[in-house]
Formats: sequence, C-alpha cells, structure tokens
Amino acid sequence: MTRAPDGRARRGLVETSAGAVEYSELGSGPVILALHPTPGSCLWYADVAPLLAGERHVLAMTTMGYGRSDRPSPPYTTVGEYAGATVAFLDAMGVERAAVVGSHTGSVLAVELAAGWPGRVEALVLGEPFNWNTPARREVLTGQHRYVPPVPDGSHLLELWRRQGPGRPGVDLGEFARRFADFLVVNAPEPAYGELGWEGAGPYAITRYEMWERAAAVEAPTLVIHGSRSDLGRSHERFLETIARSRGFRPPSQGRFSPREAPALWADEVSGFLRDPGV
Repeated sequence: MTRAPDGRARRGLVETSAGAVEYSELGSGPVILALHPTPGSCLWYADVAPLLAGERHVLAMTTMGYGRSDRPSPPYTTVGEYAGATVAFLDAMGVERAAVVGSHTGSVLAVELAAGWPGRVEALVLGEPFNWNTPARREVLTGQHRYVPPVPDGSHLLELWRRQGPGRPGVDLGEFARRFADFLVVNAPEPAYGELGWEGAGPYAITRYEMWERAAAVEAPTLVIHGSRSDLGRSHERFLETIARSRGFRPPSQGRFSPREAPALWADEVSGFLRDPGV
C-alpha cells in the first residue's frame, strides 16, 4: 500500500525525459492515472482517491506547467505535447498500462493519450469532455483564464480570489484556499499564450484540438460523464456516437459535474465501470 506514514496519499516529484513532474499516489493494484482540470494539480483528486484506493493504485499527476511540475521550455502549444509528457511520466514511474481518468481539461488530455498511445490505456473515464475548438468557445476560455498583472497594493490577489467564486453557498473555504494556491502558481506572463499567461497554457492547447477526429480513434472502453445540468452535456450523445466502445453516466448536478460534488456516487460508478466496462 502506497501511503505516507499518517495514511495520507504519498506526494513526490519524479524526473522524466520531459522534466520534473509532481504526483500523488495512494493504494495498490492496477493503476488509475488521474488528470486534473486547469489550473489545478494532483491534489485535485485528494478527496476521491481514497474511495478508489481499495481496489486500485491511484496515481495523480500534475500537468506540465502547473503546480510543482516544471514549465516546459519552449512552452507546449498542443495537446499532443502534453500527452507525450504524460507518457514520459508513466515511463518514469514504471507504469506500462493504466486506466486513465480525466476531468475537464484533463479529459481532453485523456482522449489524446488513448488515441495516440492505445497500448498504454486500459480504459478511459472522461469527466465533462467537450470540443473547445471553435472561435466562440476559444473566446469563452480566454475570459475564464487570463493573467492578472501584480500591483503594489496587492489588489490583484483579491481579483484572483473573487474570480474563483469563493462566495458561492456551501463552499469549503479551507479547500478553496488550497486550490487558490494553484492559481497563484500559474499567474505568470508567457508570450506564447498572450493574455492567458501560464494559467491558460492548457486552455490554449485544447481550443486548438481536433476533438472529434481524435475521439473517433479511441479504442479503449470509455465512460463519458456529464452532469445532468451541465452546459457541456449537449455534446454527451455525440461522444457516445463517436467513441466506439463507450457508455454514459449523467449524475445529478447543479452544473458541470465534479467528482468532489458527490464523491461516493462518482467513485462507485467509476469503480464499477473499471471492474466491468460492459462495452
């Protein structure tokens, strides 16, 4: 069992051919590779990893350029580059084959892993996948992810805090503060991404990704998850039609579904799927 002395997930950095990658791991058995949304880190799965760790070795990595993972030089501009670095991480960890779980931006990266490296992907779980490659959708993500220049009085920090929506009812401010730290790390300029800065590195790539072409190349059994009230759920049926061996899950939601919204429900569905994909 891979745990820290107090039973928490073990965290570390591993040197790969692409640079140093931050990760956390918990459990033993067949590997689940967990890929986070932008601009999170491997800690995004901290609450749900224990629910999967009884049957699986949950290995969450921080995408290159985020958290404590190295920023690639030159900066990545394609999902394929991020996927190649993810394969380098699996190589460095001695993992030949894994079930891949991706959420939001991580789901796009998961599609590319399965399409480009089919021998490395046992099964696929896509949380809120979407085709972001249109001018209008690119503009939406540009509005959500952008560099906020620092000012001497520190008011830019308040702007960043407010931008993440801590005033919503029911928000755990302790958890929110931990996630806010991920935003601070990537609030840095980078000319390759224009006004997005480093926070928008992942969004820059996914808004230029040929989702339907690559999704059609996926061979692995796939579980597609969109919340019942997700605005991205309008693409749910198309994902099921495009990915040959797929089935869907539409959990109750207030909007886009996050595993942390209903951890036990999500873990039960994912665990059941990995035991018997049925597609």
